[in-house]
Amino acid sequence: RSVEFNPTDSHKLVTAPTRVHQYLTGQLDVCRQMSFTVIMVDEPGIGKTHVCREYARKHAGTVFYINCSDSPGKTRFVEALARVLGLERERTIEDTFHTCVQYLTTFVQKPLLILDEAGDLEQTAILMVKRLYNATENHLGIYMVGSDGLKTRFKQGLRLEKNGYTELMSRMGARFSRCTPVKQEGAQRMKDFIREEARAVCLANGIDNEHTISEIINQAPDLRKVVREIKKLRFAAQNPNGKAYENASAH
Repeated sequence: RSVEFNPTDSHKLVTAPTRVHQYLTGQLDVCRQMSFTVIMVDEPGIGKTHVCREYARKHAGTVFYINCSDSPGKTRFVEALARVLGLERERTIEDTFHTCVQYLTTFVQKPLLILDEAGDLEQTAILMVKRLYNATENHLGIYMVGSDGLKTRFKQGLRLEKNGYTELMSRMGARFSRCTPVKQEGAQRMKDFIREEARAVCLANGIDNEHTISEIINQAPDLRKVVREIKKLRFAAQNPNGKAYENASAH
């Protein structure tokens, strides 16, 4: 079967029911309903950001998403928090923070804050996350997402007894959540996991030719590359010069 797409919107892909998608969505549901806090640390390129953004869009008004890479320090983090809540920045950062807390605890039922790329948060922002938890305990769910850098950051913070890390780990269940196989289980298990995820993405997006799927999987070390390959196929199918683009983009 040929690759199916909307000619006016061919860059958008269908979200596949991958194991990562199911795992993250389940955790986000629990965090939102129970006002839990979780630290999710897993491999890059497996679709964590896509799932988190999609979940925030589907639950707009109660689920709020911040990419911490864009807001690593205290000031920018609080400003980003106010922005996703639809609030104006107050005269001071402290005033802005308290307005955010009041809004979350007064006007939003079962709010959830997703902190993506949380490993990029600076020490000052980590302390603001701790304060936010303390001020909204049992009302706001917090889901921190990152890769190995986030885990390393927390382990170093715990080892050096930096303010905020012990408290946050205690509040977040004293463990890191993970979906993919751990490294101790072997590289082959991880490779098989990614291949299964890649296959699910291909099938969800109209690619069911086994040869094509195998080619994509063999070229793709992670789901970012899988998405890129599917987009290239769609472009080639839509445009007479698509093959030329595909060859050029391979370099």
